Amino acid sequence: MLVNRARVANNEIRRAKNNAAIFFQNYTPEDLQETMTLNSEIRRQVDNMPSFKTSEAKSAAIQSVKDSVARLKQIESKYDSKKKQQVQGAVQEGAQPGGVSVEATSAEATAPGGVLQDVGQTQEEQLASKEPIMRVPSM
Repeated sequence: MLVNRARVANNEIRRAKNNAAIFFQNYTPEDLQETMTLNSEIRRQVDNMPSFKTSEAKSAAIQSVKDSVARLKQIESKYDSKKKQQVQGAVQEGAQPGGVSVEATSAEATAPGGVLQDVGQTQEEQLASKEPIMRVPSM
């Protein structure tokens, strides 16, 4: 039983290291070092939070964590692959940009006096609007 758990844990550690290597492969050495330092600082502040006696010390720690997280987001935004994917390609000479005519947008007709309902956000938009969660494994 323990052997299986150890094997599973080792596989998870190996997978996490591989994922981290892939995630950070484009980072500059300076950004990688700063990211590791910021992550350590965040972890240290969170671990020490219960030992703070005054509200000023807790507020200072919370502000330090917020500043570190903001800096991490700033670094990560430089390497965000979504931004790289949003580069528009040129339209070929003589070609019209793609699209569907307004008349052909729906195969269904509304009843006289009826109103088409707005479906709201697509699933992709809902997922894109959610803040990513960063989990730090405790060691």
